[in-house]
Amino acid sequence: MTPSTSSCCKAAVPATPQLAAWTGEFGDDYIRRHEAADWKLTYGVEAFRRMVGGLALESVLEVGSNIGLNLWFLRELFGPRLRLFAVEPNRTAYERLLADNDLFHLSGHVLDHKAFPFDVFRDLLNVHPPPPIKTT
Repeated sequence: MTPSTSSCCKAAVPATPQLAAWTGEFGDDYIRRHEAADWKLTYGVEAFRRMVGGLALESVLEVGSNIGLNLWFLRELFGPRLRLFAVEPNRTAYERLLADNDLFHLSGHVLDHKAFPFDVFRDLLNVHPPPPIKTT
């Protein structure tokens, strides 16, 4: 399946210090620390099997997908019938996600959530906050 995409990082989203951190060096460093590796697949799939394995999911939206590890685990668990949607503002991660032909829709910042109903919404933006923002 060819992903339906919108352009990365060009949506009318208010600039915030957090968004600047995630779209800059902090976000790129995060990608390097969380690379995909085959050994992670078994553990990731088992974790999601315990969380949502008993559900009849048809679609998942992940906001803050990074390079798509969680979507990879979900794809392995549920197979090709699961429609995957991703929102990722970091250009490097976004470009990696573009290479994943399993994605149904990919956006740099926004997704028309009214056009697509989702069974699961996953947002990791608050799990990994960037370093404290210095104010003057």
